[in-house]
Amino acid sequence: MGVPIPEIIASDLDARLPWVMMERVPGTDLGQILNSLTETQRKQVAYEVAQAQKIVGQLSTAGTFGYVTGIGPAQHRNLPDLLDEDFARLRKRISHAGLFGDCHANRLAETLNSMRNRLLEIRPIAFLHDTTTKNVIVDPIGGKVGIIDVENLCFGDPRYVIAVTSAMLLVAGQPQEYIQAWLTFSGLENDEVCELYVCLALLELMSEHGQNWSDIVVHSNEQSRSHLLHIFDAKLSCLNAKVAKG
Repeated sequence: MGVPIPEIIASDLDARLPWVMMERVPGTDLGQILNSLTETQRKQVAYEVAQAQKIVGQLSTAGTFGYVTGIGPAQHRNLPDLLDEDFARLRKRISHAGLFGDCHANRLAETLNSMRNRLLEIRPIAFLHDTTTKNVIVDPIGGKVGIIDVENLCFGDPRYVIAVTSAMLLVAGQPQEYIQAWLTFSGLENDEVCELYVCLALLELMSEHGQNWSDIVVHSNEQSRSHLLHIFDAKLSCLNAKVAKG
């Protein structure tokens, strides 16, 4: 379809030890070199990612919401149900780690509930949900962009992955120009719903603190938690003020 993903050179999925040999996409994760790129280069990357997402957005969603492997119906009939499932997962993680109080999730839950009718109006679009500051491989010399880790899709609002990227850049103290360029090239609006997604993404980052998965340990300290909480409080307070004004 034209999405710049690694070429599969050879594979044998029926072997006793199934294997796939794939192209090594030249370049570096976007998050590692974003600050070293020129404004023109950042806009070019945003354009390439936006174009890839537009291609994926042509796929049928069968009117459903959720995460899918392959092309077929997802689990949820509307966006709030999908967000509720994600929210419950984040609550469980935060409670398990015990590093952030429940009050932060409770505040966001109230905002999420107040915007429910607006979320019900959103129709599903297929998008790659992990093209954040990682998985977008940039070759600044050759000017090429590649995308990796595309084993599944999300049917929902394509602004969500942009909001997740925005949250990552906020926490890293990096500028938001890349986010605005991505939105502009995608023809998408940065409204209260998009800001809600940023808050949800920040809550997800909070939920990762202190977790220990099989392939990664997320370390946490008081300074990093305080920094993240400060950003979350500021974004949520700003969002609530806008929602209150209607």
